[in-house]
Amino acid sequence: MNAFKIALLGATLLFMQAARAGQDIKSNVFKGGDTITFVGDSITHMGYYGKFVEQYYATRFPNMRVDFRNKGIGGNQASDLLKRMDRDILDAPSDVFTLMIGMNDVGRKNFTAEERAANKNCDAEIARREKVYSENVAKVAEILAKNSRAMIFFTPSIFDQTATAKADPSVGLNDKLGEYGKIYAEIAKKYPSAKVVDMWGVMTKVNDEYQKTEGKDKSIIGADRVHPFDLGGFVMAAAFISDLGEPAKVAEVSVEEKSFKTFNCDVSDFKRDGDKISFALLERALPMVVSGQAKKAVELTSFDDRFNREILSVADLKAGVYSLKIDGANVGTFSENDFAKGVNLSKLKTPQAKQSLEVGNLCETLRTEEGKLRLIASVEVDSQKEIKEKNDRETLEIIRAKAEVKTVSELFKWRAKRYLTVKPQQTEIAKAIAGIKDQIYAAAQPKPHKYEIEPAKQF
Repeated sequence: MNAFKIALLGATLLFMQAARAGQDIKSNVFKGGDTITFVGDSITHMGYYGKFVEQYYATRFPNMRVDFRNKGIGGNQASDLLKRMDRDILDAPSDVFTLMIGMNDVGRKNFTAEERAANKNCDAEIARREKVYSENVAKVAEILAKNSRAMIFFTPSIFDQTATAKADPSVGLNDKLGEYGKIYAEIAKKYPSAKVVDMWGVMTKVNDEYQKTEGKDKSIIGADRVHPFDLGGFVMAAAFISDLGEPAKVAEVSVEEKSFKTFNCDVSDFKRDGDKISFALLERALPMVVSGQAKKAVELTSFDDRFNREILSVADLKAGVYSLKIDGANVGTFSENDFAKGVNLSKLKTPQAKQSLEVGNLCETLRTEEGKLRLIASVEVDSQKEIKEKNDRETLEIIRAKAEVKTVSELFKWRAKRYLTVKPQQTEIAKAIAGIKDQIYAAAQPKPHKYEIEPAKQF
């Protein structure tokens, strides 16, 4: 074992007690051990925002474990939530419920040019649906509030009516979803512990700015104008973090002469010889780092500067260019002014960033496995009368037969086909999910790293 590894091992042992001592940051919403249940339609079902919310909490609070549960079902309206309340949503205790519903309640067909040309009653139907929606959301909220410590209302996600896409723009639909959001805000006033996350407002603003700068062929929403996928899903997670006032800082180290100040981290073995500085650092959190489509959303939401502040600053370096090494690898070169202002490490390819990406990959795996359970739930909720008090074998046969009925929807047939394959694996899937959740928090545990700052070599 070389000297560096020995030193790092020693630092690890030294830091273990400090790491267990607690963080300098805490969640404004959740407590360790909380179960948080996301309730909604396909946008919740498919984990578009859920996986990023999970990654944020695992990396920002690695020693405050919380358990997120997905209770979304594609195609649901508020009335459907009432129908599956006991069987699905309240099947296990929850400390906090989040609720987002509305995309299917609004009656998208009534906003299309084709339907409005053929049907004079579109506006009346839109108004009727809004009234029914308001009544049903109030009923859902009342039930969830009685069965939890706190409620978080999400205003509906957006319908992109401005992008250049093949799907009908349904002008006015997104505006109506904004009005649905106001209904949420009014209902939330009835519950002292309730909070509102303005998904609609944040997503509309970000999408508008995106299209102004890069063109109408761009969107944070998919080509169907409805589903956000990773780009829009990350924007939703950023709205969640922002509107709930969750911590923006990961950690901070400020070096002045031969002393230093820390926030949410611990420094040891600090040495300074002129403009050469070295120390071991254990941060009590990781930055939230993503890949793929979501990287664009980081830019659109200014996420790193607003919510991912992992700052290293040095106040009194001589004029020049300096290299920053972490664990012996050069992660960037910066001027004395850069270091004086503070370098945001979350923007660099650091060992911590790599570790965070591993956590994110596990969250994606979790999303995939949870999607299988939500598929099972969607089929069984749609068939709850037929399968009541039936065993698994009988249930499989009932679903198989139901899928052959000509009048059954194509969506149900598609789901049923997958159900017949996935249902026999349900116990194994549930075990896998529990294991992945353990892996997420194990992977998120911070590790000590060796930092070196020195004048960059000139070539």
